[in-house]
Amino acid sequence: MTDPPTGGTCDPRFLPVRERFEAMLEDGTETGAAVCVYVGGRPVVDIWGGWADAARTVAWERDTIAATYSVTKPVAAVALLSIVDRGLIALDDPVASVWPEYGRAGKEATTVRHLLAHRAGQPAFPEPRVDPAAWADWEDLTAMLAGAEPDFEPGTAHVEHALTYGHLVGEVARRTDGRSIGRVWREDVAARLGLDFQIGLYDDEVARAAELEHASATWPVDVGGPAGGLRERSLGNPAGARDLAVLNSDIWRRSEIPAVNGHGTARAVARFYSAVTSRLDTPLLSDRLMTELLTPVATGHDALLDREVTWGLGVQFEESYVGMGGLGGSDGEANLELGFSFGYVTRRLANHDRAIALSDAVEAVLRGGSGIMRP
Repeated sequence: MTDPPTGGTCDPRFLPVRERFEAMLEDGTETGAAVCVYVGGRPVVDIWGGWADAARTVAWERDTIAATYSVTKPVAAVALLSIVDRGLIALDDPVASVWPEYGRAGKEATTVRHLLAHRAGQPAFPEPRVDPAAWADWEDLTAMLAGAEPDFEPGTAHVEHALTYGHLVGEVARRTDGRSIGRVWREDVAARLGLDFQIGLYDDEVARAAELEHASATWPVDVGGPAGGLRERSLGNPAGARDLAVLNSDIWRRSEIPAVNGHGTARAVARFYSAVTSRLDTPLLSDRLMTELLTPVATGHDALLDREVTWGLGVQFEESYVGMGGLGGSDGEANLELGFSFGYVTRRLANHDRAIALSDAVEAVLRGGSGIMRP
């Protein structure tokens, strides 16, 4: 078999990261992916390798993009925060102030902050949609959420809103700004920072999208939960969010599903978090909103993830890290202690061991060297 193709650049100091990445390609742990690391506001690792298609005939290139699942959530959060930054709505305003239909059935006091921090009490779409075409019907899905009772009183607990998150924050963005959240992100944030990461792809972007594959045939079941349980209700409705026929289709790639269908490069993800860690990059938000973004909202048991989680405004906090991984293995994060940002995107849907191993390699270099690199 032909060795997996690779490309990109790596600062010699970070050679252990490149070696670990290439080893994953060589032993088959990975089949197509990219990893990027920024330190002190500049890239020190920007490498890619493997294949962009299941047949392994198309090499992964510098501009190959991949679907990243929940790596999208902080992107959607920042898009809404950019609207907050303009003074069009405030974090503690009721959602119903711009989305009147939402202010009923026990959701009258739900605030924008509740939505952003996974505290809205709507972790699952309440009505079944068995046709994957439902993903393209924004009006239907947001109307469903507006009319439903929450699973718990908003603001009293947090549960990851796995698939509903983007429609909740996205509808607030649309009602406030007039544009879809994908357009707000594309025009106001991604264009300004030069980020090749989008929610809802255009023709040229679809042509660059990697074909996803399951690492094992049982993966879609393994990451679900018991029928009727919270996890399966949250991840299984509307249908198709773990089905390759859907994930690799135009419906998934072109629709705006702002909780989970962002597509981008590892470079874009790392640069996004570089704007959080280094403050040497183009500002992501105003200082006031950056402080909000980096302030935890609540810590406690998350029933969907079945562990203690500290949620902020679209991001998780864990030790020195802030960011969000995606189902299937993609990851985006910033290490606030060591001052590096990290992006990993993959077409092979499996667990997070690959991203963790690479991030650990970055940490080992920085902790074992002479200190944090400076530009």
